Amino acid sequence: MEQTLYLNFRHYGYEVAGDGLKVTQTGNVSEISIDVMCSCLPYDFQKVLQSDPAAYVDIVIGGEIDGALSRVQYNPFWSRPSFERNLSQIPDGVQNILLKIAGRYLTVLPVSPDDIYSYISPSDERNTLRIKLTRYYEGADNLKGVFAVICEGKDPYQTIQCAYEYAVKKGYIKTPLRKDKKLPDMYKGLGWCTWNAFYHDVTEQGIIDKLEELKEKKVPLKWLVIDDGWSQISEDNDFKITSFYEDRIKFPHGLKGCIERIKRDYGIEKVGVWHSFTGYWYGIEKDSELYRTEQDLLLKTHTGYYIPNGERAYDFFWKWYQYLKEQGVDFVKMDTQGNGLEFLKGMPECVNTVAIMQREADRAVHDCFGENVINCMGMHSINAHNRPYSVLSRNSDDFYPDKPESFKEHIEQNVYNAVFHGNLFYCDFDMWWTNHDTAKQSSILRMISGGPVYISDRVGETNPEIIDAITDQNGTVIMCDDVPLPTEDCLFGHSGVIKVFNKCGNKKVTAVFNMTNEPLQYSDSKIQINANDAEIIWEVREV
Repeated sequence: MEQTLYLNFRHYGYEVAGDGLKVTQTGNVSEISIDVMCSCLPYDFQKVLQSDPAAYVDIVIGGEIDGALSRVQYNPFWSRPSFERNLSQIPDGVQNILLKIAGRYLTVLPVSPDDIYSYISPSDERNTLRIKLTRYYEGADNLKGVFAVICEGKDPYQTIQCAYEYAVKKGYIKTPLRKDKKLPDMYKGLGWCTWNAFYHDVTEQGIIDKLEELKEKKVPLKWLVIDDGWSQISEDNDFKITSFYEDRIKFPHGLKGCIERIKRDYGIEKVGVWHSFTGYWYGIEKDSELYRTEQDLLLKTHTGYYIPNGERAYDFFWKWYQYLKEQGVDFVKMDTQGNGLEFLKGMPECVNTVAIMQREADRAVHDCFGENVINCMGMHSINAHNRPYSVLSRNSDDFYPDKPESFKEHIEQNVYNAVFHGNLFYCDFDMWWTNHDTAKQSSILRMISGGPVYISDRVGETNPEIIDAITDQNGTVIMCDDVPLPTEDCLFGHSGVIKVFNKCGNKKVTAVFNMTNEPLQYSDSKIQINANDAEIIWEVREV
């Protein structure tokens, strides 16, 4: 390791106190920690720890970089891959990176101890990796703790897994490894979500109309999600919630009456509801009954939003979940998780507050619904590394049925995000439409995902033939057992074809996606792949 890496702490020419940097190596894994005090510096310098430019550590890579895969946090919620090998040109906000150097692999996993957020950023040199450290508020005067885990190895996938195993074992990541979890049984069946069918205009009658269609078409639906739009929100439509209860205009029989009918008349086994990590998109309305009764559990952000308060988040969500359970709700989709850090940036101890809030919310879900939660809009490491019970997490930005040109990136995000994200979670590849130009690609992408398969067609538009191809005679979804990964020849980018592998029982499964606008011959078989299409290959796995 020492021959490959050289560390240099940059601090803008100011003198710092403390032990500086320390590298601790165990086998092929190293951790980097920092201990510096900035209280002796001019007050203006403390702004360095508020935002960019942050303090940073440069790691000089020995050897030519032959391949690179980064997971880039491009907004508060989602990440996408980058294959840039010049480390001075990589995007900002990298959460993970894998490098191929002289036939070996090196991965860097930033971790965020206590109140420090660490991430990878462009450097000044093509072979220098820069890790930035920030506390996101003015007046912070110290940096202390382990901020990165580095692993080297011969196998790219095992090298990444090794870094995660080490970070979890040491407690730098509070989320257990996926390999130690089990996907809830409910996901063995087909699901349906209201979002792309109705968006915010979801109603009880709309749901019933859709279920009537699916019943008539003999679509074997087992579970559904009532997505955003069911709640009581402020009258001026500023995306703030006013109550734990449902909108009784949209749901005249209440959630309870609606869910009872869903289960009784349509054989739906599990019903879940959407809610926001921050109460609603912009928190809790101050002039509301919910604020008046629960204000002791809320925190006012510097931007004036009211959201669940750190350790008190458990009590806030516990109360809400108890009501939902009484209505017959079986699970929840916890959305907008990236808003926690966005809303709290600039406030003292903001990184730690968000991490605590995430852990307490996750604990409340577990205590009320077990592992039945879909985490969403939370791929930022502060969110993803602080879920002590969660099994499942969304793995990409939304499926946009009205933007078919976005689907290629949807495939890329899901395939390449899973390389890293799949070490902690089963990956949710999002809902999709069966009556759409991308329906075949979507069905194959979900089959190989190893995660839940759920559709969101509008009323009257579900294509049962697509469903028949991905379900067996008992209505069970044909799904893989593990997290899908790009084949090694596609790991550091592709030239029009993405090959993804997984396993299903004793069979090896390979999905091949044509990312071009022209027909292609898949080189490893005689399969002809049409433009913007996909094929799936089932092979008997060698024992």
